[in-house]
Amino acid sequence: MTTANETFRTLALGGASFTPGVAPWVNAQPSDRALAEEAWQRSRETGSAFGFEFKLWKPDGEVFWLSISTQPILGTQKEITGFVGTAHDVTEAVNRRVLSNQLIGLLDSSADAVIVFDPRGNLLFSNDGARNLIGVSEQSPASDAATQMFIQAIRDQVPREVINSPANNKWEGELGFRSPDGILRTMTFCKSLAQKIKKVFKKIDLVVAPAMGGVIVGYEVARHLKVPSIFTERVDGEFQLRRGFEIKAGAKVLIVEDVITTGKSSMECAKVIKKHKGHVVGFACIVDRSNNQSSINSKIVSQITFDIPTYREDEIPNKLKSIPAIKPGSRNLV
Repeated sequence: MTTANETFRTLALGGASFTPGVAPWVNAQPSDRALAEEAWQRSRETGSAFGFEFKLWKPDGEVFWLSISTQPILGTQKEITGFVGTAHDVTEAVNRRVLSNQLIGLLDSSADAVIVFDPRGNLLFSNDGARNLIGVSEQSPASDAATQMFIQAIRDQVPREVINSPANNKWEGELGFRSPDGILRTMTFCKSLAQKIKKVFKKIDLVVAPAMGGVIVGYEVARHLKVPSIFTERVDGEFQLRRGFEIKAGAKVLIVEDVITTGKSSMECAKVIKKHKGHVVGFACIVDRSNNQSSINSKIVSQITFDIPTYREDEIPNKLKSIPAIKPGSRNLV
C-alpha cells in the first residue's frame, strides 16, 4: 500500500500507524496471509480485480471479518499503474453465511424432503431427502423433467390463494407427484393393466378416476384403451365433476384407481357417474388390497393383489398396538 485513510487503518491495521509498502492483510493469520498473497499475485499478473476475505481480531479479542476489494488503475497505454480499493467489515454477512451453511447441513440430514423455489419457479435448494424422494436437485437445469413436473404438481394441486397470496403461504395436504423414473414404472404397469381390462370389458367409452391418487393411473390406462379420461374431485368432502368434465348419458364408464382397499372412493365415484346417467361397467386398479371385503360387488381387474389382513379396533394384535395409526389417502382434502 502507498496510502490509506484513517477508517482503513482502524479496520485493517487495528488503528496502528500506516507504513508504506505494508500489505492490507498484514495482521491476518499466516494461512490467510499466504492465500491473500497468492490471489494478489494472480490479480497483478492478469490485471483483474482483486477480492479477499480474512479474519482479524480487535484489541478486545473480538473476531471480525474484513473484505478487501481492488480495481486496477490503467495508464494511457492501458498499462497498470496501480490499484485502488476499499475495505469493508463483513462480519454480519459471514456469520449469516456460516449459519446458512449450518442450517443446510441440518436440512440435508433430515429424512424429510426440503425444497426452496424462487417466485419464478427456479429451484434454489433441495436437501438429500428431496433428491432421493423426488429426484430434484439445485444442480439440475431449469428444464429438468423432475423439477418441472414437481412445480407443475404444486401449481395444479395447491390452492390458488396459497400460491398467489404473500400473506397466506402455509398449506398442509397431500400432493400427487411421480418422478420421471416413477412415471416410467407407472406407464409400464398401466399398459399391462389396460391389456387385462380389454380381455374383461369389451366396450368402454370413458375412464373416470377418483382424485387424487387415481388421476395419473386413470389417464394412462385410458390412453392405452384409446378412450377419454376424466376425474372426480372432492368439494366440501363430496366427489363432483369440475373443470368442464362431463359424462354423456348412457356412456359405458370404467372406474380406475391406483389402490383399492375399502372401495369407498370408487363407490362415491360411481355415485357421481350414475347421477350423470352414465353406466358403470366395472372397476380396475394397480393394487387390489381389498381382500375381497370392499364395498365393491363387481369384479375388480388389478395388476397385483395383496392379501393384507385388517382388524377391528378391539381385535388388533398386541405386536401392532404400539404402532401409531395413520389415515392415508385424500379423503380429507378439500
